[in-house]
Amino acid sequence: AMIQSANDAATAIAEDIAGSTEAFADMMDARAEQLGLTKTTFYDPHGLPNAKDPERVDAMSARDLATLGIELMKYPLMRQYAKTATFPFENGTFTAGLTNPNHLVNPGKRDYMPAATGIKTGYSAPAGFCITASAEKGGRQLVAVVMGATKRYGPQSSFGIAARLMNE
Repeated sequence: AMIQSANDAATAIAEDIAGSTEAFADMMDARAEQLGLTKTTFYDPHGLPNAKDPERVDAMSARDLATLGIELMKYPLMRQYAKTATFPFENGTFTAGLTNPNHLVNPGKRDYMPAATGIKTGYSAPAGFCITASAEKGGRQLVAVVMGATKRYGPQSSFGIAARLMNE
């Protein structure tokens, strides 16, 4: 789920840990409160729009996303996955391997940024193209959050805007 947006995997993990996606969302809300995330509400483990109940949609502020990204990058395994461009994987129905949708960490993408170290992308029609991005520059760890970008690629994409923020 960290390398390639695998919403089905997030759901399976949530159900295994908490018994249901709703119970897992409650756990996520409790952890968000511990981290001081004041503009965050979770209803599910994946963040996709809820077609059955459009009012129950996960929400986070840019500040909260940055705080969560900083917390996530404290864990070596998450840092490793966040910057992994591709990963071999197959099961009975999926054989293509995993590809990280974060173009900043993928040398084969036009928005590649060599200093990038992660973190996670997101997209929905209401939210637009979003990214919580990280990079290491001059011995410092940087985090940039871009929400609502309308372009998929290039300078006006979430990738292009995040790269400019972290390069300034």
